[in-house]
Amino acid sequence: MYNEQIEALISAALADGVLTEKEKQILFKKAESMGIDLDEFEMVLDARLVELKKKEAREEKQYQLEMEKAKVAQKSAPKSNKYGDVRKCPTCGAMVESFQIKCPECGYEFKNIEANSTTQKLLDALDAINAQTTNQGLVSSVISGFARLMGSDSATMRKCQIIQNFPIPNTKEDLIEMLSLAHTNAEKKSAGDEFEMQKAWKVKEKQIITKADLMIKDDPDYIALRESWKKKKRWGIF
Repeated sequence: MYNEQIEALISAALADGVLTEKEKQILFKKAESMGIDLDEFEMVLDARLVELKKKEAREEKQYQLEMEKAKVAQKSAPKSNKYGDVRKCPTCGAMVESFQIKCPECGYEFKNIEANSTTQKLLDALDAINAQTTNQGLVSSVISGFARLMGSDSATMRKCQIIQNFPIPNTKEDLIEMLSLAHTNAEKKSAGDEFEMQKAWKVKEKQIITKADLMIKDDPDYIALRESWKKKKRWGIF
């Protein structure tokens, strides 16, 4: 409806499902500078927010269904005798011993015992689909093998949808946590279904950066992360 710049700002502001007063002021200021009627603009924002709430309600319902299916699948899965002694790195997915404060694979530093709630919910949703896939029978796995190779099997598509549509957090710590996760997965070398996942993570990374640029662009931690990633890309590390 509007130009690409203001549409990106609207998407970033509504990404977490909440339109704060600060976000609203920024959007109205931008709209006014572009000569957009403010009454009309407010109506558009309200309509977008209502539409987003409906979408989030559908996604929450789908998330609950996935979790219920995962619980059923996990009943037949073997239990780890090291439960509680290890934890999953929210950035690279590596299993790390509980006493370690830094991931040996990617260097992620654990600030808390658990990952931030928003990022953890995203990881839980993806793990739920992995649990279902792992629990499939051999025949089903063989039949879907070609689809997985091409990145078009239902599990991969569901995970891509969850990644791209998952709400973006609205606090500095959660934003940086999820951005680190998205950035690491977006830069992995991949093929087949992993390539489709990589594309989904790239979309999510851009969404989070747009939001972070709006909310915490002057934060030193965020600036340091972005500069570090730029250098790694320039040196060919990623």
